[in-house]
Amino acid sequence: MEITLETPKPKIATGKILLWLGIASMIMLFAGLTSGLVVREAEGNGVSIVMPRAFYFSTTFILLSSITMQAAIAAVKKNNLGSVKTYLIITLGLGFAFIFCQFLGYNSLVNQGVFYTGGTAAASFFYAITGFHLAHLVGGFLSRM
Repeated sequence: MEITLETPKPKIATGKILLWLGIASMIMLFAGLTSGLVVREAEGNGVSIVMPRAFYFSTTFILLSSITMQAAIAAVKKNNLGSVKTYLIITLGLGFAFIFCQFLGYNSLVNQGVFYTGGTAAASFFYAITGFHLAHLVGGFLSRM
């Protein structure tokens, strides 16, 4: 009688592999679009985009909301429900301020004549980057539901 020992095959963490593959593909997508924008603007044959000030404010608001959200998480861990409520309300307010500034910024771009089509390639790259970023965020939110 012959006895064979089979060694168990290691489990492959499929979820982690897919996560890293997704991260790598998103990095390549955004790097390609960003480099396309930089190259097209450097060529000098098109009108470069004047970034509206509202976008700088919206960036500040979203960064501050990240800080207040982390403060809310820290307050949850300390079981300080009063602080949790305060930080979440501040985070919500900063989120609304972000959305309002985004609206103002895109309204300013339209008033400058910067459109996705019919304008410069730099404008098309800019809108593509922000559109893919929005799709990325929506996908992230939907995946957590």
